[in-house]
Amino acid sequence: MNSNLAYSYLEKKQYAKAEVIYNYVLELDPNYVDAYINMAYLKLEEKKDIADEIANLGTSAGEMQKYDKLNARKDDIARSAIPYLKKALTLEPKNTDATKSLLGIYRSLDMTNEYNALKSSM
Repeated sequence: MNSNLAYSYLEKKQYAKAEVIYNYVLELDPNYVDAYINMAYLKLEEKKDIADEIANLGTSAGEMQKYDKLNARKDDIARSAIPYLKKALTLEPKNTDATKSLLGIYRSLDMTNEYNALKSSM
């Protein structure tokens, strides 16, 4: 029930509300793999929105400064998804969705050692 509510907030791009609910769900059941995966998905959706904002920037000096800030924020948000995916894989090591998402994050952040280690464990 709470996960459905969180997902509806996620669909409406109300990320803060969705995150609060997923955190509550994880407080109630710290072994709920789907909630960890959904929390990571929430972060990746937020990252995608920032990437879209970056894509719409021009080349003026002000926009280039904004680009640098948004790009750093985008990477920070991607990094924030890693612990959720790692926890999901701790609970369910063969979860292909979590593995694929984590590989994608490692690739996007140029985390080659982590990428190769995870890839070789598959």
